[in-house]
Amino acid sequence: MYTEQGPILIESGARMMGTILEDAVISAIGDSHVTTTVERYVQPEKFRNRLMQGYQLNKNLFCITLVSNETGTVLENHVVERLQELDSFYKVFHTPQVGEKIYKTVDLFTNPGIIYLLHDSQEQIYKDYKEIRRLEAEGAFFRVECSI
Repeated sequence: MYTEQGPILIESGARMMGTILEDAVISAIGDSHVTTTVERYVQPEKFRNRLMQGYQLNKNLFCITLVSNETGTVLENHVVERLQELDSFYKVFHTPQVGEKIYKTVDLFTNPGIIYLLHDSQEQIYKDYKEIRRLEAEGAFFRVECSI
């Protein structure tokens, strides 16, 4: 993370985060964790110079992990259909398709999808976030045949 004092390591691990949509991050700040890592090793001087300049926020970006309150088989998936109506909707992935199992969300492995919102306006993103949570609470994203 870039701070006023320079870059600060928040977390370290043996791998890069896998559920990040690189194109969304690049749209928001011009680079991603992947492009920055490559630059660090391939063009270290450019990397050092860029660290001193910081980054410019081009767009606001928000990532939402969906929550399911039920376990069963997906009979209908309306996620993309519902999300396309939102001004800040960018992309969704990892949603269960018709015929696949969906699980009551208890951790990251049982979430039924990840949504990216990208927009110039933070207010628009917040408005769309609230709408997503409303739709989710109403069960508007999936029709599920519940199982025990």
